[in-house]
Amino acid sequence: MSEILEISKSFDHQILVLNLRGRIDAYWSSQLGSYLDDSIREGHYDIRLNMKEISYISSAGIRVLLNYFKQLHDINGSLTLNEISDNVRTVLEMVGLRSLLSGEDIEKPAEVKASVKEEILDNVHFTQIPLNESSRLHCRFTGNPDHLNSGSFTGALLDNERFNSGSFGIGLGAFGNNFDDCRERFGEFIGLGDVVCYLPANRTSLPDYLIRSGQLIPEIKSLYSIIFSGSFNHTIRYDMQGVRKSIPCSRLFTNCMKLTNFNSAGIVMLAETTGLVGASLTSSPVRDPSGAALFQFPEVRDHLHITTEPEYDKMLTATVGILHNAPEEAMKSFLRPISSGSELWGHFHTAVFSYHPLRKENIELNSAIVSFFENDKIQHILHLINDERDLVGIGDSGFKSGTVWIGEIEKTEIIQHA
Repeated sequence: MSEILEISKSFDHQILVLNLRGRIDAYWSSQLGSYLDDSIREGHYDIRLNMKEISYISSAGIRVLLNYFKQLHDINGSLTLNEISDNVRTVLEMVGLRSLLSGEDIEKPAEVKASVKEEILDNVHFTQIPLNESSRLHCRFTGNPDHLNSGSFTGALLDNERFNSGSFGIGLGAFGNNFDDCRERFGEFIGLGDVVCYLPANRTSLPDYLIRSGQLIPEIKSLYSIIFSGSFNHTIRYDMQGVRKSIPCSRLFTNCMKLTNFNSAGIVMLAETTGLVGASLTSSPVRDPSGAALFQFPEVRDHLHITTEPEYDKMLTATVGILHNAPEEAMKSFLRPISSGSELWGHFHTAVFSYHPLRKENIELNSAIVSFFENDKIQHILHLINDERDLVGIGDSGFKSGTVWIGEIEKTEIIQHA
């Protein structure tokens, strides 16, 4: 028998079949893991391993099988073995896993049927699933972002924002007791239901977070914020079609508004990236009590990190923000046009994590977000921008696939400090 592991693939209807030949030892098990990783990234969540020509499997190989069995089971997919060779069957029976991995013990949960709408826009396949079409979001703008340009925030402008499973938001803030305690650390924050996280602007570049647990309520001291709460109207799942590899963020959100016919909307998105374009503070906007302007050249280089090329390819992100068609003047200090010439304005922050597969259907949003923080380390928080500068602009953030939760904003409150 072969001393290496050879893998070829075929399909049984929607199931990807990997035909294996050779050994699954410590070395070749990692190759099998890489192959399974790539297959899942391509969107194959139901995978069958044909083990007819496997002569040997080590404990390292069994560990890989169990790891991907659990990953796929958690996202309502499956990893099963069939035509198991005698040698492998003996080993699996000795460790009590044959019936589990051969699929005999697997009972997949019944799929929740819903009225769905499917459409192709920009060579992207969108699947829109209704949640609660009569619900609406309440949105609140608090603070005054114009103080960011002058560094003139004071303690009198500080607010305390608390989050729960029905509230989401973005802004500038910090964890701490009061204004003076937070003074050196104010940075971008993102509220994700039962979690709030922020990027301290003190050059540590280490995002920090709070998760609701027992009596602990996630909250942050905020200089300004956009917070929305309520129930979402739809989820919109999207995948690339044909040769298309990615969709720019501005086109993605434009299409979401087109699908729903909303004039203004709150959005949460869990998605795989092809590169992010964004900015984050590297020093607190209230660090200098003299009120020196942060965004004048050359001082801006000391206060702001801007991606010089799309970063964080093939990562997982949790994004929060709002979109508004032709917003009123009082909102415009919080928002920017999402692309040149567009009447659609928005503001989005994203939290970046290592890639792991997401369920394609029936995702419970708050549980999925909490699992990001429990299973992985948050790597960065970015304010997404669309860099359309002539010649030197690096463009927009790109996304490969994901799910958007979108709700129409019915009531907007603006609490703008002097």
